[in-house]
Amino acid sequence: MKSMLVSAIVLYAGVTAFIESFKKILKLDTAEYNIFTLTILIAGIIVKFILGNYVKNKGKEVNSYSLVASGSDAFNDGLLSIVGLLLSLIILNQD
Repeated sequence: MKSMLVSAIVLYAGVTAFIESFKKILKLDTAEYNIFTLTILIAGIIVKFILGNYVKNKGKEVNSYSLVASGSDAFNDGLLSIVGLLLSLIILNQD
C-alpha cells in the first residue's frame, strides 16, 4: 500500500512538472537567477560529485556493478549541472 502511495506522488510530481515545463516552453519567459539560486546550484553540484565518487567507490569495494553505475550517473549528473550553471552565469552577464 505504501508503494502505491509513493508511486502516486511520484506520478503526480512528474505530470505536474511536465505540464509546467510545457507551459514555460510555449510562453518563452526569460529565466531569472539570483545569488541564492546559484548558491544552491553550486552546493548541489558539489554534493553530486561527492555522492557519485562515494557510491562508485563503494560499488567497486563490494563488487556491485549497479552501485558503480549509480555513482557514475550521479557524477555525470554533476557534469550536466555544471553546464546549467555556466548557462545561468551567461544569462546573468547579459543583463
